[in-house]
Amino acid sequence: HEAARANDLQQQLIDAQAELSALERRKGELQALRDQIAQLETERAEHNAANEQTEREGKQLRSRLNVLEASETALCPVCHQPLSAERRAALIAEYAEQIEMLRQRYRETEQLSKAAEGQIEQLSERARALESDIKRQESALNQRLGTLQVKLKNAHLAAEQAAQLSAERAALQEQLASEAFAESARQTMSECERQAIALNYDQEWHDALRKELSDLQEGRLQADRLRQALENLPIAQQRMAEKEQQAAHKQARIAELEAQLPALDARIAELIELARQADQRRAERDQKRAIYDALNEERAALKNKLENLEGIRKRAQELTTQISELSEDEKLYQELQQAFGKRGVPAMLIEAAIPELETLTNELLARMTDGRMQLRFETQRSKKSGEGVIETLDILISDELGQRDYALYSGGESFRVNFALRVALSQFLARRAGAQLRTLVIDEGFGSQDAAGRERLVEAINAVQQCFDLILVVTHIEELRDAFPTHIEVRKMPNGGARLTVR
Repeated sequence: HEAARANDLQQQLIDAQAELSALERRKGELQALRDQIAQLETERAEHNAANEQTEREGKQLRSRLNVLEASETALCPVCHQPLSAERRAALIAEYAEQIEMLRQRYRETEQLSKAAEGQIEQLSERARALESDIKRQESALNQRLGTLQVKLKNAHLAAEQAAQLSAERAALQEQLASEAFAESARQTMSECERQAIALNYDQEWHDALRKELSDLQEGRLQADRLRQALENLPIAQQRMAEKEQQAAHKQARIAELEAQLPALDARIAELIELARQADQRRAERDQKRAIYDALNEERAALKNKLENLEGIRKRAQELTTQISELSEDEKLYQELQQAFGKRGVPAMLIEAAIPELETLTNELLARMTDGRMQLRFETQRSKKSGEGVIETLDILISDELGQRDYALYSGGESFRVNFALRVALSQFLARRAGAQLRTLVIDEGFGSQDAAGRERLVEAINAVQQCFDLILVVTHIEELRDAFPTHIEVRKMPNGGARLTVR
């Protein structure tokens, strides 16, 4: 009975240990959940750090874009060189596209971060529920294990005692079966039987004596058993007292351990909480490490930016110096532009040349018209608004009838004015060059004239012939052949050459 009870308790203990192993597997599931949470927290921290870096890059691009959009003649934010309008527009479009790409990447990373945060909340809720269930089951299993272990030990002790008593009973039964007891008495009885036979043995009387002897032997056996039991009684009582004392000690130990169970449960809960806090600290450490790495990257970026700004500052100083030098050059060039502009040296030269040119023209015109016509140059004229004057170069022609517009003169008169002005201008330029204009060449000057115009041109040439040593007229018109005293006739030959004839 005790052995069966011990086997039953042993099976219950095995079942409880199996449940404890299953509980350990659930602890593994809890740790796996915590590892997933830590991994997700690390991913979320990485996503947040990536978004911070994306935001910094976006701000840098936005700053460059603002610089480009603020001025029509902006400098490149990277190489600090002037940009053309096409390159500036392309760079603005490129920056805008990069900013939009960064926005899209920011939104995608933010969605990943929010998804990780949602998974963290779900897994944390599952971890808390699983942790609470594990604590409850672990406490109940530990209590069951303690109780089963005590009961199993007591059952083993009872089984050992039962086995010992069973062995003692078997030994006694074996002695009875083998008649290995009361050896001297049995020998005496045998001797008596022998003598009885020798003395005219009476079977009935002997049977009666045997029966009486048997009764006496049974009583003796009972007496021996009683005596043996009385002798073993103190030992059994002492053994029983020891067992009871051991059981009392064990019961006290059980009570002591059961009293320690709440403290152990609290300690286990504390250790679980410490483990959770350690995981949280680890996640915070990883997050701070990610932030630290991001800050290091930002510091490196700022350092590079500072170096770039230092280069920009030096470049700005160089450009300021160049601008100052170029400003001086610009002033000089402006002065030169003004000096060589239409109101500068050319205007002064024209002002100085106009009187002489006007005199030469009027001298020639007087010879050709017998003093009837003359002209005058006007370099300034009042504005139509009446406020101030403007620079101009008007030719005013007059004759005995007074001053008239150029278009109101006849063809011959306007031709003489044009001819006199051209010849006078040639003489003026020759004098300014330090030479004398002694030869006048008129190349095909009659082709556009009618007969009257050709006659007036011949008259004009004859009127100014005293001013030149040689007047050379080139023409293909046959009517003018006899208008001048000397002819140089050029004829082409059939063989491709030419022949000159002077008359």
